[in-house]
Amino acid sequence: LRFDITADAEPLASIHDALFDRTYRRFFSHQNAPPRRRPSPYPAVHRHGAHLVAAHPLGRLYLHHGAEAHRSLLWALLHSLDQQPVIEVCGLPPGGRVSVLHQPRRHRTIVHVLYAPPTQRGRAAVIDDVVAVSGVSATLRLGREVIGVRDAMTCAAMPWVRLDDGAVSFDLAPIEMHAVVLIRHPATG
Repeated sequence: LRFDITADAEPLASIHDALFDRTYRRFFSHQNAPPRRRPSPYPAVHRHGAHLVAAHPLGRLYLHHGAEAHRSLLWALLHSLDQQPVIEVCGLPPGGRVSVLHQPRRHRTIVHVLYAPPTQRGRAAVIDDVVAVSGVSATLRLGREVIGVRDAMTCAAMPWVRLDDGAVSFDLAPIEMHAVVLIRHPATG
């Protein structure tokens, strides 16, 4: 898609069109066509007020092609929309997964961290190797008081720090496929 943007819109990413078009006279794939030196006047992504507009379906492109450029752009756009997410994890490879589950009746929040890179074997994705990942840390913004952090696998208390903005930060033990962290909250009367 090509968007003519208004003066109050902010271009965030540019597109470099192919140097030549596919025609019956010149039939080459765009995959191998060199880009033009100057960016297109039509942005790849722009912000208009609180809205971000992308000229291409980035999620679908990443799903089908797996290009790191699509993933990086998608993450940057999501981060620009929510600069203080509920959880930020550092040190986890891109294939890692993190989920946060709040259990108010039990006065706790559970953080699951998964890392087990699959290998494609025919039509099956299998986990051949379990690789331990060290140096993973998390910052959690829950909007509620925290009184303790515990490794659910070992029941060991974990050191944690309350940051100035009320967030809680902690380092995880080396992760071998799965880690579970329990964040305890005070019981409310």
